[in-house]
Amino acid sequence: MPQPIMHDASSRYGSPRRAHEWWRDTLPTVPVTRDWNAVIACLEQVDRGVSLAVLDGTPRNAVHLPAPGAAVFGIQVWLTAGAEVQVDRASVCLPVAGDVLLFNYAAGTASRTRIPGGRPVSLVDIRFSESALARHGAQALCEMLRDRCAASLSRPDNGAFVACMPAPPALMALARTMAACPQNSQLARRLWWQARALETLSVTAELLNGAAPQAVMGDAHQAALRAERVLLQRFSEDWTAERLARMLHMSEKRLQHAFREIVGMTVSARLRAIRLDAAATMLADGRRVTDVAADVGYASLSHFSQSFRAQFGRSPQQWRGTDSGVPAA
Repeated sequence: MPQPIMHDASSRYGSPRRAHEWWRDTLPTVPVTRDWNAVIACLEQVDRGVSLAVLDGTPRNAVHLPAPGAAVFGIQVWLTAGAEVQVDRASVCLPVAGDVLLFNYAAGTASRTRIPGGRPVSLVDIRFSESALARHGAQALCEMLRDRCAASLSRPDNGAFVACMPAPPALMALARTMAACPQNSQLARRLWWQARALETLSVTAELLNGAAPQAVMGDAHQAALRAERVLLQRFSEDWTAERLARMLHMSEKRLQHAFREIVGMTVSARLRAIRLDAAATMLADGRRVTDVAADVGYASLSHFSQSFRAQFGRSPQQWRGTDSGVPAA
């Protein structure tokens, strides 16, 4: 496993770059710790000004990925949920599995990605310096990102632009393949990664070019679908329409209206249904009622039991006692 890069506050971009410090074009410096070693599966310079980082593991404690401190265009594909991304102290973004985070950072962009401890994380992060993007004739991607996305996760006054959206199947397939690089020799891996990095640029260009202006983040119905995806993957957390709306950079009233139109119920009703469906599956597998209630986000066992009976017509204990989890007629 490649060693993470030691954090040195006295020289972290404050001194001339040394020949071996290729990461300073695109990547932040992180400390060598047990938690970072547990998640960094790959850290490679695949071309001049092009980096590939694969995180795949479970840190014991939370780890924080800061901004690179350089101008960079990035494609970050999330294969798991649970992280929190904040740029320039703006609203927090909560990417879920199947999301892509596209970002164009300025040199002074401040960002932090928090990966919680005790939860698995898997993501593929490809970054291009300004010179690398120009070398491949892809500078237009930065402008396309701004033109096609209605809202940035960063403040508009700092020169950065960040958008989060569902990744197309082609990009998800690329990310999974890159995470499991099938090549053995060092030269073969480098050439293979170079080709895949350019392929991700091509898929990203197609994604942005195919979207109607402002459709990627600006459409309320798409935002409602994204909100539902967050609920499906992180149902044990304390979600409200207000929290989801803040994450999606829209008003609570607008989100609730779009959510009811697309999903057919309110945010709270959908969260309750997701939790109870998950609970029914867990109980059918023989899990203890108290454990299931906690795992799906209920602080009160009596509230859980009342909600479950109202939904399924049987108590959690009665449901657990059936062979299939489906009450007999």
